[in-house]
Amino acid sequence: MKPAKPTMLSPLDFTTLDSSKSYPLHRLHDTLHVHLLHPDYLLIDFYINQDNEKVFVYADKNINRSGGIYKTEVTPVIIKKQPLFTVHGNVYYDVYYQSNIDTPFYERDIYQHTIRTSLDITYKGKYPVRLNFSTRFSNSGMIRDITGIGFNFNPQQFKNTLTDKVQAYVLRQLSGNKLIDSLKRELDKKVAALQQLRYQVERPDLLQQMIEARERAYVAKLHASKDSAISSNINSLKNSVVTVLTNNDSEGSGKNQTSDLYEKMANKKSQLENKADSALQRLETSVAKHKQQYDSLKQEVDTLQQRYQKVLAVYEKLKAKAINNIALAKNPEALQSELQSLGIPDTVLPKGYKKLMALRSVGIGRSIVDYSELSAKNITINGLQVEYNPSYYVAVATGFIDYRFRDYIVNTTRYKQYLNIIRAGYGMKDGNNTILTLFQGKKQVYSYYSSNSGGAVNSPQPDYNIVGFTVEKRYRLDQNNFITAEFGKSSLPYFRRTGEKSNLVSSALTFKDRTNEAYAVKVSSFIPSTQTRINGMYKHTGADYQSFSYFTTSSTQNAWQLKVEQPFLKRRLTFTGSLRKNDFSSPYASNNFQSNTLFKSIQATIRIKKLPIVSLGYFPTAQLIKANDDLYFENYYYTLTGTASHSYRYKGTQINTLLTYIRFYNKQPDSSFVYFNTRNIMLNQAFYFKRVTWQLTASQTKSTDYTLYTTGTNVQLKLREWLLIGGGVKYNNQTIINQQQVGYSANTTVRVPHMGSLQLFVEKGFIPGLNRQLIENKVGRLTFIRNF
Repeated sequence: MKPAKPTMLSPLDFTTLDSSKSYPLHRLHDTLHVHLLHPDYLLIDFYINQDNEKVFVYADKNINRSGGIYKTEVTPVIIKKQPLFTVHGNVYYDVYYQSNIDTPFYERDIYQHTIRTSLDITYKGKYPVRLNFSTRFSNSGMIRDITGIGFNFNPQQFKNTLTDKVQAYVLRQLSGNKLIDSLKRELDKKVAALQQLRYQVERPDLLQQMIEARERAYVAKLHASKDSAISSNINSLKNSVVTVLTNNDSEGSGKNQTSDLYEKMANKKSQLENKADSALQRLETSVAKHKQQYDSLKQEVDTLQQRYQKVLAVYEKLKAKAINNIALAKNPEALQSELQSLGIPDTVLPKGYKKLMALRSVGIGRSIVDYSELSAKNITINGLQVEYNPSYYVAVATGFIDYRFRDYIVNTTRYKQYLNIIRAGYGMKDGNNTILTLFQGKKQVYSYYSSNSGGAVNSPQPDYNIVGFTVEKRYRLDQNNFITAEFGKSSLPYFRRTGEKSNLVSSALTFKDRTNEAYAVKVSSFIPSTQTRINGMYKHTGADYQSFSYFTTSSTQNAWQLKVEQPFLKRRLTFTGSLRKNDFSSPYASNNFQSNTLFKSIQATIRIKKLPIVSLGYFPTAQLIKANDDLYFENYYYTLTGTASHSYRYKGTQINTLLTYIRFYNKQPDSSFVYFNTRNIMLNQAFYFKRVTWQLTASQTKSTDYTLYTTGTNVQLKLREWLLIGGGVKYNNQTIINQQQVGYSANTTVRVPHMGSLQLFVEKGFIPGLNRQLIENKVGRLTFIRNF
């Protein structure tokens, strides 16, 4: 049998079919049947169409055959062949030019190129991995050139695949459930009958017939009343006539004829009255009968509807529970237990799902190592990184250190550094656990201000090899509260290793010396009744403790941090505050900051419907300053920021108003920023038309020496769906110096189908220069983006 190419597709779901597998075909009553596809349908035949797609032709399982003709319509279903690999991702290229770099660095005519791509690759539609590549290079002597490639397993995407598989299975079970199907068929049948009865009771022609019947009955009764008066007169006349005829007719024949005539007239009147009443009565009886049947059937439909909804709710609850439990399952054992409780076979899921689900992370090439507070935190390496956590925990990381997230910008002299880390323990990483970490490698652990020679004239050459271990315990009190405690001990610095502690390992295992020890405690809490979030940390590090987590200053430090987030007024007002002491993670921070300096951060945001969103914040800011080619340092000062933003419509036009205020609380001696101790206020007004966006900006920057006024406008035009252009001008006016300057900018975006998006931006602007004057700064940027 070779059916013709189908013109319509069936909505039937046969998602369990995997075209890359071979399914056994069994001949049942001259019909091919695939057991794994659908329990209620038979596969008659399949063929390959001109698009290289498998076209399967199905028929109803309850099929009857007579004379070689199937008593049903065949159902064609097209299944596209699953490719071995599917690839989605993006390609990004950006070249950036700047004629001058802002203080505290001074360089001219800087070019920076960035190439980046991210590919999401899925094998057989089940096993997702991600390939990342990025490179950044420039002619700047300050900024590092960085190139890296990383190949990572995507555990979150794999878990999403598991969830989709379970959801598809539950949906098929729901749609193919015999109880639900039978109830649905019976309900549909009774609803159809109910609609028919309702039509019989409420159809417009029936209403018209009732009106006409009532009118005829009324007319008949009206005539009957008139006939009664006429009859009495006729009867009197009849009696007179009868008397006369009787007197004249000895035999009485005239009397009899007259009586018969009047009796016929009376009978005819009675028949007319009965006919009108009978028609109305029959019609009313029929309507009453249909209404009684309708009421009875309506009660049956309501009962059946309640039963159907109850059964359907059970299966909907099963579906929601399955999806939710899959999402909450933290390890393969928990997942398998949930599948068994739901009656779902694990064959629904991809092969090897238990092992793959236990993979927390896998990285080859450039990958991130973020393990614990005292071992390795926020470090990028080029090497191998694996975390495996079924019910026990194992992690391995080895490779060359690429950079930390706070020290990758400045291009300074660097020693080659590497790390080797092994972690083992029991429990789930985000649950209750105990983990032992062993680390070894070479790392420049000291900040630029640390004394690593002890002041000796003939100090030994730096030896940056370190070893150490930590023991971490995490205990979850409940779903919203947990505490983590960690103890660590490392080798001593090379200039402190003498005598019996001269060996690297032995110095780490000498417990008489407490200077190379550290411990940390973290607390995280959420109070549902008040929606309060509390996070706290306390950390003690000895002067000689070394690890990959931070730079030390060769001094004992006690650091702590407390952060509280509290909403008010039904989450309309959100308050966030934090206190921090000695929590530094920068190689440029001076050891003077390990004193009793207390950093405070406060932020409040209020959101009320139809009113502006207002935010106010007060927090410390760090500025990196270059002292010479090899020496950098950081200065800290406070900044106050406030914003008010409001989006609204006026005569059909979307409008946004933004007001910002910034105040720097820094002084000239501790900052190379020209606008020290400055107040800045800016107003931005944006109008969003159908194809035009228009912005107006005005600002005032008031410093100790002068005030800078800036106004500008910018217009963006959408000429076509694939073409956008824009540009603007900006006017600057410095008081006292009396310097007036005008800048400009222009940009365009071109979207080419199947090619990507090309963006071009040029600007002539101004930045702070010497003698408190603005100097010209030209900027150009060309960006290409392709998503696929």
